[in-house]
Amino acid sequence: MRSAKKPRRAKDPDPASAEHLRPEAAIALADAAALVHELLRRSGPALSSRVAKRIQALGQAAVAPLVAVLIDSRLRAPSAPAGGWAPVHAARLLHRLDARPAIEPLLDVLATTDKLSPLGEAVSRTLAPLKGQLVGPILDRLPTAVGGYRRELWFMLAGCGVREARVFDQLLAALAEAPEIGAICLGEYGDPAALPELARALDAHPLGLMDEPGNDQPVFELREAILELGGRLTAAQKVKYERALWTRRIRTTAPGEHLPQHPDSACACGSGRIYRHCCLQ
Repeated sequence: MRSAKKPRRAKDPDPASAEHLRPEAAIALADAAALVHELLRRSGPALSSRVAKRIQALGQAAVAPLVAVLIDSRLRAPSAPAGGWAPVHAARLLHRLDARPAIEPLLDVLATTDKLSPLGEAVSRTLAPLKGQLVGPILDRLPTAVGGYRRELWFMLAGCGVREARVFDQLLAALAEAPEIGAICLGEYGDPAALPELARALDAHPLGLMDEPGNDQPVFELREAILELGGRLTAAQKVKYERALWTRRIRTTAPGEHLPQHPDSACACGSGRIYRHCCLQ
């Protein structure tokens, strides 16, 4: 006679499993918020695909709860639940959903986050596809933005792909305030109408001294932007670029190595021509 089988012990419910959750259509916004918070609080550096799918299944109902997690600065601390990774996961999930309602908070988080941190990278990646929809919010923030955040907004504005007078004017303001950054942005923006201002900026920028290694970088960026937009350098601008390049080579020449020739000195090849018009070309 066979012995009766022992009943199997029921497993503890998994909060991310379909059996444990009510149908998405019946989940109210408050329930969605509680679910998102609970699932993200249980995560770590890696968010499981199962949890991500459960949150994405909520659709737009998940956006507001994800934004709430994203902007809660207390959740960024390593001592916070999920070890500070909950806001990072929230930004990444917003990238998979419709992030348009989250543009403003995403930009605000970027103001208080290192762009190279996991959170900064996640926020930047989520904002990148939105392009033209970023123009208004970026222009609203630029008057009060400072430091690296201000530079990042300029870069984002240049990459939005929107040709508008207000965008162009703001990038010209960037050129006047920070020639190196402005030149990069105007080159990416791609409007040849910027050529006169770029040329004036290159003419006005002084060459740095030997002990100022970064002072000549605007010369290189301005030259690159002018050429990228189809412009040409004047003879004086070419000389300025060559001298900046020669100075940079001297700064980067290790002790004992042969120093580069000055552009206006006789070329070492023996041609009798000035180095600038000979082997430097």
